[in-house]
Order: sequence, then structure tokens, then C-alpha cells
Amino acid sequence: MSFLMRSRVTAVTRLRDALGLTDGNLAGHLGRLETAGYVSVGRTLTALRFESKVAITPTGSVAFAEYLRGLRALLFDLEAGADP
Repeated sequence: MSFLMRSRVTAVTRLRDALGLTDGNLAGHLGRLETAGYVSVGRTLTALRFESKVAITPTGSVAFAEYLRGLRALLFDLEAGADP
């Protein structure tokens, strides 16, 4: 999700290589994220072939931003010495 927050849309192969995942492992993760409505996966025609692309959805952007807010709050509490 971090990768997609920055790039918004990318080739599945680029995402796979950047994360160091296998095709099957990435497919499993993307399947769950797609079911949750956080990403959309589709195919586009490039100059010579079809290419699978993945894009973060508006729902995914909101969910990831909320996750980051929660993580920042947790880190702030830890730095301040508060009990979790």
C-alpha cells in the first residue's frame, strides 16, 4: 500500500520486483486488497502487449491514511512513555 500511495498506478511486475515477492504471493495479497476494495487490478494494452496494472482506490487511500494516523499516534504514545 505504501508503494501504491506514492505511485498510484503501477505494473504488477514492477510492484512484485520492488517488494521481492513471488507471483503467487503477490497475487494472494492483491486478491485480498482487491476484495477489501483497496486496489483495483486490470490489464492495459501497451505498444506490444497487455500489461497487468494495479491501482490504489479512493477507499484504499483513505484506509491507508487512517492506518498511518493510528501508527503515528501509537509511536507518539510510546515516545511519551504512555501505556498502550
